[in-house]
Amino acid sequence: MPLATAYRILDQMQKLGVIQKVGPGFEVGDRLTRMVLAATPEEKLRHAIMPDLQELADETGSTVFAARLAGNDINLFLRVMADSGSAGGVLPPLGARPAICSAAKAIYVHLPEDQRTKVIEAANAKFPKLALPNGRILKSEVESTLETAFATCFGDEDPDIGSFATAVPLQNKLGFLSIGIVGTRTKIQKTWHETRDKVRRCAEQISDRVALTV
Repeated sequence: MPLATAYRILDQMQKLGVIQKVGPGFEVGDRLTRMVLAATPEEKLRHAIMPDLQELADETGSTVFAARLAGNDINLFLRVMADSGSAGGVLPPLGARPAICSAAKAIYVHLPEDQRTKVIEAANAKFPKLALPNGRILKSEVESTLETAFATCFGDEDPDIGSFATAVPLQNKLGFLSIGIVGTRTKIQKTWHETRDKVRRCAEQISDRVALTV
């Protein structure tokens, strides 16, 4: 293939978001990563990450959850209780999450601003009583989440409930999958700084596992 043709094809793929330029070479683009994850059956993804989440739940004694980007929605698709639920605990609802939820924040802060706006608008429309103030996330909260790698929700969705979440890297990219811990607000606010390293390690394990799955 002529070199000029190869460069033209690469340029077209770059414009489509299938690949992106990194230094002298290319890597998988955000759009392709998003398409692959969206096409992955939820049951397959759930089965792949369940062991890691159960281990984290048992280790922390808390309910652990996972959420994924699906179009302009962020859906919580898996929740795991410590000791298979024998000890009880907080059980968050499955499905679309409001924009103030830590699972949602941990994902959409990594999205391009135009897509982030669409995700927040979709969430605010579904959950008007739980909409972000002024319909958007504060710049300071975006910066804080990006800096610490964790999003929090302490009493915003429910005054008695607290949660925190982090994004899971997929193909070295963020903004598609998140995991976190939820519990009583008092407990989570008191222990989340001590627990987040365990959540971070779990996210790394899931990143490796999902890379082999999707």
